[in-house]
Amino acid sequence: MNSFADGNSRTKTLGMAQKKTKLVPRLSVSKMAEYQTAGPNRRRRIILDAKDPQPYIVGIYEYAKDAITEYLAGDELDAEGLLKAIDEIAHREPQRPSDAKSIKLCCEALERFVSLFKHGEDLAALKRSKGAQASPKLVISEVEISIQPDVILKGAVNVTKTIGAIKLVFGKSEPLTPEHGESIALMLQEHITKHLSAGMKVDPRICMVLDVFSGRVFYPPKAVKRRMANILASCEEIKAQWRSIAA
Repeated sequence: MNSFADGNSRTKTLGMAQKKTKLVPRLSVSKMAEYQTAGPNRRRRIILDAKDPQPYIVGIYEYAKDAITEYLAGDELDAEGLLKAIDEIAHREPQRPSDAKSIKLCCEALERFVSLFKHGEDLAALKRSKGAQASPKLVISEVEISIQPDVILKGAVNVTKTIGAIKLVFGKSEPLTPEHGESIALMLQEHITKHLSAGMKVDPRICMVLDVFSGRVFYPPKAVKRRMANILASCEEIKAQWRSIAA
């Protein structure tokens, strides 16, 4: 077996496929939220999966995510564009083995979004733009948390410029619980504060996590200090176990 290491990962050659073993603790924001309420066995599995992630596969909801982002960041919050996107996706020719399933699920996600999303009026007064394709990590106690804001929101309170963002989540089989949704929203708020605020005030009222299939929107909790303490404790635990834990 051939292998090499850089500062962040070690690549293992497994036949024709390659897996990168992460040397630096790194989790997605969704897994970080799940970790906080998981039992010991599930926590161990989350760390193992994050250390040795499967080879990258294009997200199964990528078409739906792109369509919803275009809608939310557009000048007009017009559902006609979403209906057109559903028709275009439904008539796509599958290019990969996973595409047929992806097309079906993306159409279902968009149909759910069109029927359930009720916050258009709240967003109409805000300046909306797409989030960057690559976003810096939120680092807490040396653990890198991957957060990709999908839509950046800007507004004003009196004369103060404000900023927030929308993070899309596609939880068809596992809808977000209030605790998970609020934790993701809080980490989104922290990410914006550290990387995007640039003199603007981060407004928790426009730091939103949207669970597309349930239509629910979550915001950072009021008990910020307690929840951040839980996140910090989880990150310290992950950092302590990252190198020692093994399958």
